[in-house]
Amino acid sequence: MIKSNWAYPTTVWFGSGRIVDLPKACKTLGIKKPLFVTDSDLVKTEMVASAIQSNNKNFIPTKVYSEVKGNPVSRYVTKGVEVFKSGTHDVG
Repeated sequence: MIKSNWAYPTTVWFGSGRIVDLPKACKTLGIKKPLFVTDSDLVKTEMVASAIQSNNKNFIPTKVYSEVKGNPVSRYVTKGVEVFKSGTHDVG
């Protein structure tokens, strides 16, 4: 199993199971109130539930925006920006 980090031009955390590192990534980036963006199918998975629960256990209150479809059109992006701004989320 390969796990790695690299930066070009931004840092990428890559590898099987790396979702467990989400709280560490948030802390590294200084993100205190993230908005977790996913699609309407993935939001139903254990992986997403586990990621949100892990963040919340680490005192990183995380909200979810899942009104997205694959290959999103502009209305999904526009709505996501509205949700982000209305929730006082941060980007680090």
